[in-house]
Amino acid sequence: MASACAVCGDELFVTDFNAPGSLVVFDLDGRLRRQVDGCEFGSVYAMAIHEGRIYVLSVGGDPDHSGHAELHVLELDGSTRQAI
Repeated sequence: MASACAVCGDELFVTDFNAPGSLVVFDLDGRLRRQVDGCEFGSVYAMAIHEGRIYVLSVGGDPDHSGHAELHVLELDGSTRQAI
């Protein structure tokens, strides 16, 4: 189930609440461009892109999803820049 999405340029970034740590990127025609697995965020409930950075709000990236909120700042390739 898609939990958040954001558009940057000609790409649509999508996360799935049931697939923590996964970021899928499509072109604007819906064709898969790439999938980034192993990101450090948990189950995403909000995402935005600003000035070339992806901001992801998630519920705990730890395996038991203990309920604490996290903010992750990612590069457009999915690599983590900062976790708060």
